[in-house]
Amino acid sequence: MLIRRTCVLALLPVSLLACSAKTPERGPASNEAVRPIAAAAPTAAPLGIPGAAAPLGIPGGKASDAGLNLKGDLVFSGDLRPSATADLGFKVGGALTQRRVSRGDHVTAGQVLAVLSDAEAQAQLAQAQAAVAAARAGAAIAEDGAQRVDTLHAQAAAPGNLAITSRLGAEAARAQVAQAEAAVLLARAMVANHILKAPFDGVITRGPDGTGMTVPPGHPVFRLEKLDPLTLQATIAEADLDRLHLDDQVKIEAGGHRGTATVTAIVRSLDPMSRRAPVELTVANADGLFIAGSYVRATLNQADPTKAPMAGKQETTPNQEGQVVPQ
Repeated sequence: MLIRRTCVLALLPVSLLACSAKTPERGPASNEAVRPIAAAAPTAAPLGIPGAAAPLGIPGGKASDAGLNLKGDLVFSGDLRPSATADLGFKVGGALTQRRVSRGDHVTAGQVLAVLSDAEAQAQLAQAQAAVAAARAGAAIAEDGAQRVDTLHAQAAAPGNLAITSRLGAEAARAQVAQAEAAVLLARAMVANHILKAPFDGVITRGPDGTGMTVPPGHPVFRLEKLDPLTLQATIAEADLDRLHLDDQVKIEAGGHRGTATVTAIVRSLDPMSRRAPVELTVANADGLFIAGSYVRATLNQADPTKAPMAGKQETTPNQEGQVVPQ
């Protein structure tokens, strides 16, 4: 019995401590209003960066801002192309017997590039020339006979119908001469078709490696490109169309070389996909520094601030109270 009382007394302090460790009660709801968290204003992104936010004070930004540098100059890019190109082939087929130029050669207009075997064409030409000689001889005989009949008819020694028949025979002989002469022209044209000539000055960029191959009619044998001048093909934004004019001088840079190009064409029609207008510029390339097919960066200096306002600049006007406010 004594032992039981002792155990109860020993456990009594522990029970009191457990009962005193209660969870604190919630106090009444606070009447203090919750303060809102202020969001930081977006930082204005610099002009000319695609996809960046519009600067403060410029509603939405302008489409032409991407084409302007910090000086307000119009900047665009494009590709250099040959000012003229042609894939050259023969009108007729045959075996390639002569190749007078190679890739990379500079040629002039009218220069012979290659020749096909023309033995058949030369034979046809000779035959046509012989036919002309025969037709001219027949025409001479017919004309002489007609004159004799006319003389006899004048002396009443030949009937009139005979004179008419002989005269018509002479005219038919002359027509045969004209026909034979046309056949000669055709035969000469066939011979000329076996010779391939350059239509303009340029550089051979593609051609056969040798001779002996059979070339079909119309098959391209050479590619000729005119590399002086070159043509710069580019596009500009719709808002920049009024900044560029025909005959404007534009600075270009490509492959570490710098030069000047002249605006020769501005197409005021937007591409439905890119919403940009194509432009063309002529680039003098007598020294051959610029390479066709290379990427070019062009800059149009806008010296007149009224024609090319600085990017991000806003027009202002005074209100009735004399304060200057943006438009």
